[in-house]
Amino acid sequence: MARAAVLGGWALLYLPLAWWWWPAAPLAATMVVVSARRLRAASDTYATLLEASVRLHLADLADKLRIEEQPMGPLLGGAVMRRLSSPVPAAEPAS
Repeated sequence: MARAAVLGGWALLYLPLAWWWWPAAPLAATMVVVSARRLRAASDTYATLLEASVRLHLADLADKLRIEEQPMGPLLGGAVMRRLSSPVPAAEPAS
């Protein structure tokens, strides 16, 4: 994802150059398209990897947090999230 974002940054840097040198315009446009496609592919791959990791380790995490046995699904995920999230600090009364 970082390399795709860097390529998009270079494309933005080439845009002002197109004012003086016309070949920079198609080069920048091509770089924007390639960067967008690479960013989409990288984020899709990352999301797939993250989902697989959660599916593999959610039951172990729930077991270590001593959460009661539940089938894998949104209820178990919600129970783990409630256990791991920090409580909202109480607002101090106005004086």
